[in-house]
Amino acid sequence: MLDKILVLDTDSYGSIAIARKLRGQGIYSKILPGNAPLEAVVEQNASGIIWAGRAEGDTPPVDERILSLGLPVLALGSAAVALARMLGGFSEGAALTNTTATVNYDAAQLVFDEMAPGDRWFARAERLTLPDCAMSIASVNGVAVGFCDKERPLYGLQFLIEKHDPEGVALLNNFCAKISRCTPWWSTEAFIDRATGELARLADGAPLVVALSGGVDSAVCAALASRAVGSRLIPIMVRTGLHRSADIEKHAEAFCRQNLGVELTVADARQKVFESLDGVSDAAAKAEAVRGVFRSAVLEAAGPNAAGMTLVLGANYSEILQNNHSARQQSDFQGFKGVVEPLVELFKDEVRAVGERLGLPTAFVNMQPIAIEGLAARIEGVVSESLVETLRAADAILREEIETGGQDKRLRQYYAVLAKQISDSAYTLALMALTTGDKAGAARLPYDLLERVVERVRHNLPSIGRVVYDLTPSLTT
Repeated sequence: MLDKILVLDTDSYGSIAIARKLRGQGIYSKILPGNAPLEAVVEQNASGIIWAGRAEGDTPPVDERILSLGLPVLALGSAAVALARMLGGFSEGAALTNTTATVNYDAAQLVFDEMAPGDRWFARAERLTLPDCAMSIASVNGVAVGFCDKERPLYGLQFLIEKHDPEGVALLNNFCAKISRCTPWWSTEAFIDRATGELARLADGAPLVVALSGGVDSAVCAALASRAVGSRLIPIMVRTGLHRSADIEKHAEAFCRQNLGVELTVADARQKVFESLDGVSDAAAKAEAVRGVFRSAVLEAAGPNAAGMTLVLGANYSEILQNNHSARQQSDFQGFKGVVEPLVELFKDEVRAVGERLGLPTAFVNMQPIAIEGLAARIEGVVSESLVETLRAADAILREEIETGGQDKRLRQYYAVLAKQISDSAYTLALMALTTGDKAGAARLPYDLLERVVERVRHNLPSIGRVVYDLTPSLTT
């Protein structure tokens, strides 16, 4: 079993940021919920554990038995306070709040190897009374902001690893390499080798079926499967009528023919999709209706030999963390010998890196995410073919203006949403653009660009009576 570090998740943003920093250093990491039971932790066969807390507030304790496994544990932020309490210490109240302070480290501790005293931001640091089994290893004006167990490799630090934080990366490396003895092996190439080998093993001489959605995840899956089984790859794209542009099907056909050397099987399910959406207004119900048609179409297109073949689906680690997406997909697709999702270990940026290394066309590598229900997810209320066509045209206008204006390089995602009717014949169109980075914030597009979008939409799409720009800092499909 290859080395890994477990990240126990108390704060999802902090946990993901830590996991990404570790992988950037070649250290494989996996996130588990903070309340994961002992059995779930043990079966991971990890080299060490990072317990990611919040900047402030309470963190529930982990399963206390985890501390007795002999594994090194590094508790950060509010998790350090929780660890101190689990060891028998207590807090006497806040010592630091919303301030930057110089931290002095115990140079004898490997976790601080080659680290000099430096400033750290504290949203809150508690004045801890440590138990007899622990001692202070980092302090600010006599306040213990870091401690360790005297006998076991348990460490608590009341600060977080920040976004641009060389000292924080050094600290993580020290903990992983020098204390947890974790070997850095993770890389794009290592993943590709492992994934193609596993796909070849699962195929066992039979074809592999890949369900292409038109996004980067499924395209990368197809490229991996092609490496594993060559011409025995069967790529299937379901024509739902809900894609952002009809060009995506042409891209998929060219991709399969030119990059994979196989022909694309297209299953036309447009009529069934819109029949399944008739009268459906609830977002979750729309998603389930489209998924039902999609999986039936994939199974039918695979043909009578599907029971002897493995189905390859695209789902990345972020989706798994958000909504247990993998478990749902695995149970949704019946009729195949098995279902595999080779990208469930990868964050979205890692998926793109694999795609680049595999030589995928730029159009696929840079594809923005969209749910399997496509444009239906971006129409409030009941969906119809005419509304989809209207939204597709409006979305294309927004995308063209953003890309022509050179704004696309600084954006993670941009799209249009067809919102509520403002009259019997007019709808509101909401425009959205999100910045790049670990947290997706609303971008401020140039006003003249927005004006051009509004003018073109109003001129070409009379059913849209109002255009608004949504500055809500949230990421939707």
